[in-house]
Amino acid sequence: MRPARKHNERLDVDGEAVDIKLGTFLDNTRRRADKLTPDRRAELDQLGMRWQPEHGRQWDRHPQPASWGAAAAGSRLACAVPRCQSR
Repeated sequence: MRPARKHNERLDVDGEAVDIKLGTFLDNTRRRADKLTPDRRAELDQLGMRWQPEHGRQWDRHPQPASWGAAAAGSRLACAVPRCQSR
């Protein structure tokens, strides 16, 4: 996933709409990867976290369209992000 840093995702958490700063979460997580616990890193790996940009690309150079989030709304990542934001 490569959403723009300012990308927000609106999710339904226990029947309540919650705005998640997904782009900021992913960017900060990549920048602080060396500070994550091995268990947390393994959880993010299972979700398909991409730690490095593809060869020859930069993260902000090819942002995903906003519509990508609708498909991910039911994914495990959508559930994992609010957990991280509440810590």
